[in-house]
Amino acid sequence: MDEQMQLESGQPLNESLPHSKKDSHYIIGIGASAGGLEAIHDLFDHMPADATFSFVIIQHLSPDYKSLMAELLSKHTEMKVTDAEEGILLKPNCVYVIPNKNHMTLKNNRLRLTEKNNHQVPNNAIDIFFHSLAEDKHSNAIAVILSGTGSDGTRGIESIKKAGGMVIVQDPATARFDGMPNSAIASGFVDYVLPPALMPEEILNYTRHSMLMKSFPDLSPDEEETIVGEIIELIHQRTNQDFSAYKRHTIMRRMVRRMTSQQIKSLGEYWEYLRTNQIEVELLAKDFLIGVTRFFRDTEAFEVLRTKIIPEIIDQKTGKTSSNAG
Repeated sequence: MDEQMQLESGQPLNESLPHSKKDSHYIIGIGASAGGLEAIHDLFDHMPADATFSFVIIQHLSPDYKSLMAELLSKHTEMKVTDAEEGILLKPNCVYVIPNKNHMTLKNNRLRLTEKNNHQVPNNAIDIFFHSLAEDKHSNAIAVILSGTGSDGTRGIESIKKAGGMVIVQDPATARFDGMPNSAIASGFVDYVLPPALMPEEILNYTRHSMLMKSFPDLSPDEEETIVGEIIELIHQRTNQDFSAYKRHTIMRRMVRRMTSQQIKSLGEYWEYLRTNQIEVELLAKDFLIGVTRFFRDTEAFEVLRTKIIPEIIDQKTGKTSSNAG
């Protein structure tokens, strides 16, 4: 039985399938808390019903009241909206909502539910799901963080980015509660900051670019690496900006974005185009730059630097100065 038939029948996927086979469609995890319902509705009002993605909504819910999320969201999309169940296989063009008494993870495209500790503070249901989403889907994982208080989701998006996925966060200016969006943005692991209505277009663009990245014709990995290296060197020569240490996946995705805008389908053709077009070189370099980031991303390392390394250097200097004075 092939994978499509397994998806339709609800039978488990063949564990011997290569990872790329099992990751044949995108799963979008949407994290929200206080004030998130309006943002979720706005996002789905603008999301096509035939985008072939699976959506999983992780919202902070009270364990004491039945959630009406599935019923309410059904009025904003033609996709099937259902409460998540243990072991359910995710299907394209379907939306799954976390039950109010459970944590949820993803394994082999199936949702796994565990009993939630109602006394656990803070609530980290979004982080828990995003970690599993990254592990299961890699570059086919997309994380969305909407309105909410606290910082849930911030650790999870780090896993998404390290796995090669995409992260979109609601523009804090449009969020009823900006705690979660601001925390995510401060982490430096965010690709786009947008109001919910504009997120679907960027998600669709991302998936189209990823498909183009997988379809470069007639290039071996060595040839592709050579051309990318030459493009990075050209940018360095023309703009004095060195992107050689950037992750190749990020570089490739943003190059494909520029190629799409110029209607160029060959990496070699784009390389030739760059050699004769200074403006395009500058636009590509601008696209490489991360718009939302922070210098102190590795918090633990800089904390050691602040509390141990710098004081020791100061003590050594102070000791030498006192010795010379004596």
